[in-house]
Amino acid sequence: MAKQYRMRAVMDAVERWDRSEWFTAAELHDLATECISQPRGGITTQGVSRMLTILEARGMIAAERRHDGKRYTRIEGAL
Repeated sequence: MAKQYRMRAVMDAVERWDRSEWFTAAELHDLATECISQPRGGITTQGVSRMLTILEARGMIAAERRHDGKRYTRIEGAL
């Protein structure tokens, strides 16, 4: 059940992201923490990264690997 709360929080954070076109898991972490609805639920940067990888596998976001890690962007209409 907790995984569903974390996934929903990451999906909401991706939808609300408006700082730039591209984002990393570390940049999205603070917004995902605000979006989580579970009372004592927490999410780490590694958890955000795992959820972003799942969303990438489902085709909801696109990713590109860079020398300093992975960065993601939304695919319009997929979320």
